[in-house]
Amino acid sequence: MIHPRHFQEWLDSAVDPDLIRLNVLSIDGTDPLEYLLIALPPTERRNDGRLRTQWLKKYAHTELGGWWCSGIDLLTGDDSLWGCFKPDQPRRNKKGKLIKYEHPPISRWWKSPRQSKRFSIST
Repeated sequence: MIHPRHFQEWLDSAVDPDLIRLNVLSIDGTDPLEYLLIALPPTERRNDGRLRTQWLKKYAHTELGGWWCSGIDLLTGDDSLWGCFKPDQPRRNKKGKLIKYEHPPISRWWKSPRQSKRFSIST
């Protein structure tokens, strides 16, 4: 489901409404962490399975929501786990610049870190 303001943001960028519905999702709470940090190695979790504090602090702003966009894996045709999250309240880097878009951190556990966005074009 996509929030109306997120849908409008994509429409304002001249993206076809059907492409938006197929590839963009509004998420908040802990869901952004699930999407962004899916590929972290087991060493980035504590013994109880919880993410390490550094990741929770770094991405705390994502709980306020935003949109997630992903498409398909060109090799398999399956939905891609790789994508982009645009938080409603972006964080700032060490130099004070807003980070408008968040992507899963690259790790050796990630199968193909050079994924590009390929939209699904039909259901």
